[in-house]
Amino acid sequence: MLRAGDTLFATGTRRFKERPYFKGYLWTHSAEDGSQKTETALDALPAYEGLVAAAGRIYLTLQDSRLLCLGTK
Repeated sequence: MLRAGDTLFATGTRRFKERPYFKGYLWTHSAEDGSQKTETALDALPAYEGLVAAAGRIYLTLQDSRLLCLGTK
């Protein structure tokens, strides 16, 4: 979990009963009251402690060796 400004970012998995594999997710929550803002499905599982905020962007490492950069240019 990571706090950047007034937003909490969290990554994780949710197992679906109809599928035998896990899917990764990125969630955002309000840092003020904890309410969920967004839920984004990922193409791969997130890496353990692979979430970083820098220069107004969020960087997310996936277990398939990709690095996602989320934010504005």
